[in-house]
Amino acid sequence: MDGEALDVTRIPEEAPTGQNFFSKPQGITIDETKDLIFVSNVGSNKVTVIDGKTQKPIANVSVNTSPQTIVFNTLTNKLYSLSPVDNTVAIVDVYKKDYPVKTINVGKQPRGTSINKKTNRIYISNAGDSSISIIDGAKEEVIKTVILPNRSFPLVISVNEEKNKVYVVLYGSNAIQVIDGETGEAEQQIVVGQNPIWVRYIPELNRIFVTVEGEKKIVIINPENNQILQNIQISGIPYRIFFNKATNGVYINRRNSNLVTVISSENEAL
Repeated sequence: MDGEALDVTRIPEEAPTGQNFFSKPQGITIDETKDLIFVSNVGSNKVTVIDGKTQKPIANVSVNTSPQTIVFNTLTNKLYSLSPVDNTVAIVDVYKKDYPVKTINVGKQPRGTSINKKTNRIYISNAGDSSISIIDGAKEEVIKTVILPNRSFPLVISVNEEKNKVYVVLYGSNAIQVIDGETGEAEQQIVVGQNPIWVRYIPELNRIFVTVEGEKKIVIINPENNQILQNIQISGIPYRIFFNKATNGVYINRRNSNLVTVISSENEAL
């Protein structure tokens, strides 16, 4: 979509004969330097590479089985692809023509990921065995596994690079887990309510936002002391958290709804 004109096109407009680039596309991430877009396909073992200038697919890269979440590391120019099917992370060197892939084992059902670009550590949430795998981006190996409470079902991860803290949603619990990025140890749990589904630390506001599915609310936390500043009750089920740097507005979509909740920076809690 063209953000100004709101014109919508499809990629590709017409698939070349006998060549399918997409199969149930799921995740997306961008390399802004080379203007490349990467799309994971849960219907195959492929990540599709799109040229951002021409808006055309240029390659299908074989990774792990049914890749879902993908993220691009600007420090190493490597792509990380998570497969909850075979419990692996595939690391792709996208700047080499043959797209070499290194696959490493993590915990069961890896779902979420976030990168601390100051320390070059990649955090992977493993929902199936309630753990966090910490990957060293330079060594390309798991250097520590953080064990969380049984059946806590960790999902989305967000990183506070300034404080070197990691925040993990525990969907099977009522809290988010704080992890010390320096030691890799689980620290405080912040109780937010039943079934937290998404977490995002926003450095421009220096606040942690959490959406809580079970209690239909948004929780705002001060990262300086991990204290809850405000609970915002809404009429629907909140889900993902987005931020507009131009307006300092926080946007939260809802499950099974045509409404979006907007939180202004004029809110007293911010």
